[in-house]
Amino acid sequence: MSEEKGSSGLKIDALKEMCPETPLVAGGRGEAVVVVGEDAAHGALAERVVARIEEMTGAKLPVVKAGGVEAGPLGKQHVIALGNMADNPFLRWLYYQWWAVEDRRYPGAGGYALRTLHNPLGNGKNAALVCASDGAGLERAASRFLALMPEGKSLTLGRLMEIELGPGFDGTIGHREYHQGTVDFVSHPAADWLQERRDQYIRQATQPHASAATAGGFLVAQAGLNGLMYHRTGHAAYAEAVREAVDAHRLMDVQGDMAHFNLWWLAVIWDLIEESPVFSDEDRLRITRHLLWILDSREGAYYPFFRQGLTHRMMRQNHQTLVALAAWFGGRYFRTHYRMPEAEEWMAASTEIFKGTMGTFKPVEDANAYQWTTLDHLLTYSLASGDMTYVENGNCRRSLDQAVFYCNNRGALPAFGDTSSALGGYPTNFLVKAGHVLQDGRAEFLLRLRGPRERLVRGFEKHFDDGLTPETPEGMTGVRSLEVAPGF
Repeated sequence: MSEEKGSSGLKIDALKEMCPETPLVAGGRGEAVVVVGEDAAHGALAERVVARIEEMTGAKLPVVKAGGVEAGPLGKQHVIALGNMADNPFLRWLYYQWWAVEDRRYPGAGGYALRTLHNPLGNGKNAALVCASDGAGLERAASRFLALMPEGKSLTLGRLMEIELGPGFDGTIGHREYHQGTVDFVSHPAADWLQERRDQYIRQATQPHASAATAGGFLVAQAGLNGLMYHRTGHAAYAEAVREAVDAHRLMDVQGDMAHFNLWWLAVIWDLIEESPVFSDEDRLRITRHLLWILDSREGAYYPFFRQGLTHRMMRQNHQTLVALAAWFGGRYFRTHYRMPEAEEWMAASTEIFKGTMGTFKPVEDANAYQWTTLDHLLTYSLASGDMTYVENGNCRRSLDQAVFYCNNRGALPAFGDTSSALGGYPTNFLVKAGHVLQDGRAEFLLRLRGPRERLVRGFEKHFDDGLTPETPEGMTGVRSLEVAPGF
């Protein structure tokens, strides 16, 4: 496989502008603004941060309350943001964009996450995220942030990534995408973990008929999941495993059947972790070129079933919406950082696919697993793009009605259609988003029937925990009927 050219001829000659440093004060002049939510504790902690910076540099940074779920001040200056998606609208916007992951659940009570987000808008402006799930954690986060500040009249932050998960945070996950049984990602990976992953990935890539055996899909998924584990924990072995999974996939010399399935995971996480010191510039260029190579192929933005969907606006199927997410997030990355006109077309095609899903409350699938997958993809797109048509036209609530209709009061639902087990296909990832955007406690009720959220969300996902109160659904007894979705 050529490192320089994608399957349709796109290539990258040099890395994007990395913007590794975040100047808060330069030459006695403030270069940043502190963004808080409505919580009074935010204001008090922000004043502590501002006072300490003024004491060190003589510059007083302004403190502003986030006015809405939007980019806001990041369009003009660097930002220091305090809180999480539930209590700071600016962080909620970043969360919707997949540029922040902190909520009421992660990093957990008493824990914190300090990060720098580098040039997400392509305008050279960075954000320093001082995040926690609760007040105690935010107090610790602010104190630690101040302790890490370098001395001097000018104040510039280097890349920041320090995570301390709350003592009660349940980091045990087990899902089929990871193909490793149960993993406790809170613990530091064992000494031989990375070598075992490397050996596993090379076996997958070099097995007979690797493409037909869906090794491509497996390795792309592993790269995305390892990246998310790294972003959540800071454990360098997970970042190294991203590189190992990508390099193993390169051995295949083809994208491989099903590489499109979880390609959007890699597109999203690479945008978040590319600046990590684990990667050399050579690594970064190689991984970025490989991501482009897949996107610029029939397993990426030119996947035939995805392209077929552009000829009509009928209901969609999950293999179309999976590619649509890859085309949108991957397109955003290559449009923003490499100014590729092809990336604009990928995003436009993605938008067209999702518009075909917004007009009904049910996708093509008639299965208790894949229909929720497709609707979950639609909500992921809706939040990232800002196009909330599916929510505003009432179809999202009707989809939630359908989830309530299928589930029972013991956390189970009947197996029908393309599903792997009687308890498989529970609409977890759809419920966490639908409950949040609708502020409908029925979703929270259904989620709590199944256990802690850390063990519930599957694959590449956030918790969307904003403190929603559960509400017992009506209509779980007796005989009920559900209308047939338009288009069936």
